[in-house]
Amino acid sequence: MGSREGGPDSLLKRVGFAGSETDRVRFLGPVPNNVLPLYYSAADVLAVPSLHEAFPKVVLEGMACETPVIATNVGGIPEVVSEGVNGLLVPPADSDALTSALLRLLRDDALRRRLGVGAAKTIATSYGWNDIAKELRSVYCGINVRA
Repeated sequence: MGSREGGPDSLLKRVGFAGSETDRVRFLGPVPNNVLPLYYSAADVLAVPSLHEAFPKVVLEGMACETPVIATNVGGIPEVVSEGVNGLLVPPADSDALTSALLRLLRDDALRRRLGVGAAKTIATSYGWNDIAKELRSVYCGINVRA
C-alpha cells in the first residue's frame, strides 16, 4: 500500500481504519480470470459501489464463492442481493453508508458468515445453468417475430 496523498493509506484512514487494521485491506490491480475465485474466497467482503450496473456479474461471482456482498442499490444489483439475506445494499454515491456497511461486516464475523452462506445458497438455487436456460427459454417464447 502506498502512503502518497490520496493513496490507499489515505483512503483507509478516511473510512475508519488505522494502525494494524490496515493490514486487513488490500487494493488490487487487474487479476486474471482463472484466479478470481481464489481472491473472492479469501476476501472477507466484496464491495461493489457501482453507480450504474446492468447485470452484476462480479456480484454473482463473489456470491458463488460464499463471499458476502455490499453493493449499491442500482440497476440489476437488487435483483440479486437481498438485504440481510445474502448481502447488504447501500444507496449509490453514499460513502457514509458504504463505510458503515463495510465496518459492520468486518467487525461482525457471525453476520459475515451468515450472509456468505446465504450468498452461495442464492447462486445454487437461482443461478445454475438449468435456471438460466429456463429463463432464456421464457424470454425467447415471449418474443413475437414479425415478417
